[in-house]
Amino acid sequence: MKSNQDNYIRELNTNHVMFFKEFVDDEKKEIIIIDATRSTGKVSVRKENVVELFCKGYKIYRKK
Repeated sequence: MKSNQDNYIRELNTNHVMFFKEFVDDEKKEIIIIDATRSTGKVSVRKENVVELFCKGYKIYRKK
C-alpha cells in the first residue's frame, strides 16, 4: 500500500473510515491513520497496529 490519499481503511458493517497516511516502520506492522468523529467532527492522527485493525474487521479499500 502506498502513502497517498487514495488509500483508506474501512470497518466492515459500519461507516467508520480511516485514511492511511504512512507506515511507521519498514516492517509495515504499524501505520499512521487520520480519522474524524461523526458526532463532533474532531479529527485525530494516531498510530495503529495493522494486525489488530484486521482482527477488528477493518479492510483496505483503494480508489479505482
